[in-house]
Amino acid sequence: MRAPFAGLLCLLISALVLAGLPVQPALAHVRSESHSTWEISGGNVDLIMTIPKLETQRLGKGGAQPTDQQVEAYLAERVYPLSNGVRCPIEPPIEALSAAQDYRKFDFTFKCPSGANLQIHSGAFFDLVPSHTNFSQIQNEASATSPNS
Repeated sequence: MRAPFAGLLCLLISALVLAGLPVQPALAHVRSESHSTWEISGGNVDLIMTIPKLETQRLGKGGAQPTDQQVEAYLAERVYPLSNGVRCPIEPPIEALSAAQDYRKFDFTFKCPSGANLQIHSGAFFDLVPSHTNFSQIQNEASATSPNS
């Protein structure tokens, strides 16, 4: 008769010990992401970049939001088109646009010497969060027109 009682006592003690342990909240995984829309018309390339404030906050000091100029400078070094392997220059100014709450949005215009062999370099936030994802939409005027139009 002692074995069932000992097992029940052991179970009761284990339950009491576990009940006394602090419970840690589950931490949700917050994905690092940004969104970009590229509009290409020959050598003219327009980029609108939308970024959650959580991402731009990584650029600030002490957890503060950086200024528009700081975000613009960071992005200008890391997000740009290339034409025939040569980086296309920005047509200033970069514009900070109004955005939904908790987001920041910037408009860039690039003037490439040619619309031939265009490539997009998107390296923003990967230096801060290697698993960052940029969701890009690319609208190319050349591919939107049919050969019969």
